[in-house]
Amino acid sequence: MAGTWEDLLDLLDETGGELEQLTDLAHEKTAAVLHADLTALDSVMKREQAAAMRLRALDRRRGELLRELGAQDTPLSALPSRCPADLRQDARETAGRLRERADLYRAAADVARTTLEVDLHEIGKRIRDGEDAPARSLTDIRA
Repeated sequence: MAGTWEDLLDLLDETGGELEQLTDLAHEKTAAVLHADLTALDSVMKREQAAAMRLRALDRRRGELLRELGAQDTPLSALPSRCPADLRQDARETAGRLRERADLYRAAADVARTTLEVDLHEIGKRIRDGEDAPARSLTDIRA
């Protein structure tokens, strides 16, 4: 059975939900690093991996739906113009929400990645210098 534009919009909303979960996990990851909580960091990374797998599955389904609708090369920003007229406003709003959630995720993921990289770099430096690894995070969030 071929997918519908409504199916695509529902899928885009579901994708936005996964991005929200990934954003929350990125915040948790940052907190775990700042508190040097390796158990929490491991838990977050496992949940993050599962969410990323779900996101990849949604992206594959999005590609399939776009092909079925004859819109396979349509970027998100142009999606409303390809939709039936009665769905254009809904498509605009859905695309906007998805872009916003993607931007929030990217920002949170960048902070988490940078925080983790800084701590790992500092730990490696201390180990090379013959010092013990720190008992807590070295990242100063005031910087």
